Amino acid sequence: MKTVVSIFFGLILCSSNAQNSNNFEEIFFKFWMSTIEEQNKIPYNVRKLREEEFEGKLISLYKINSWMNIDFHVYVSEPIEEGLYETRIMFSPFGERDYSFDEVTKDYFMIDTNFIAVKVDNRGQGLSREVISNDRFILNGIKSKETYVYRGVFMDIVRAVDFVSEHKKSNGIIVAFGGSQGGMLTLVASALNKKINLAIARIPFFAGIEKYDKDNQWPMRWIMNTSMNERGISNKKQYEELSYYDVKNFAKLINIPIFIGSCENDPITPYEAILDAFVNIRNNDKMIYVVSPCNTHGYKSNIDQEISDIFLNRHLERIYKQKGVKKYY
Repeated sequence: MKTVVSIFFGLILCSSNAQNSNNFEEIFFKFWMSTIEEQNKIPYNVRKLREEEFEGKLISLYKINSWMNIDFHVYVSEPIEEGLYETRIMFSPFGERDYSFDEVTKDYFMIDTNFIAVKVDNRGQGLSREVISNDRFILNGIKSKETYVYRGVFMDIVRAVDFVSEHKKSNGIIVAFGGSQGGMLTLVASALNKKINLAIARIPFFAGIEKYDKDNQWPMRWIMNTSMNERGISNKKQYEELSYYDVKNFAKLINIPIFIGSCENDPITPYEAILDAFVNIRNNDKMIYVVSPCNTHGYKSNIDQEISDIFLNRHLERIYKQKGVKKYY
């Protein structure tokens, strides 16, 4: 497959200085800071459900309570060898993803002995579907920003980062990864939890949602039709509520190195929509990669992987030096 790479460096400033935009930024920030304050009032209840040694790693499964006292699950895979390690946390793509503990122990990401590997099943995903179903997940509570399901999801990932940051073998450096919904969660976690040092996000979901195809493509067609027909909510009102979950608005809170991968003609999350989020990131150390031709939501590209690895390693080297931390690999 022919691949074209577009790379953008530096800070790209938004041109709009409209008063209503400034007001929204303030309201947006206050909404999420107050949500985190409410989350912090919920005491931790961490339960270890299982652990197993596999190929030099100790893999544990935890259940943790979060927003509205709903539980989510976290897999943590730590090197058995003594030392302090960086943490790499992988956020989930959309879907039920039924898998066994045995399958997790054989995942290439989880068994890498160079770092603490973490996978998060936020509410509605994988093992965390006891209260929040995966069925019609993205419509759950969508009528209002206060009730929307992703409010709790975002608090799950904030708490997951807090939890793994306290691991006894952590060296204090955390890298976040994810694709699609996982890319969305990677960027949101980077905005809301300053313990993350570096992020690699691909085709992030809900980025620049006003540029999504609301007439022909999932998910916006489904969201808008359901909102109008079942709830009597206009498209304008629904976009207003969803703006509190749009990654482009979280991007303004990000100030760490970020790599974003995208697909030229992604039918779900258009490249132009992702670019709206990218330009809002207020850190000079950012890069966006575009695969072309590419006409699906999701892609595999060796060049993408090579470039993101260079970006990751270059910035990790600098972060390690800044923090005076020794690498164990």
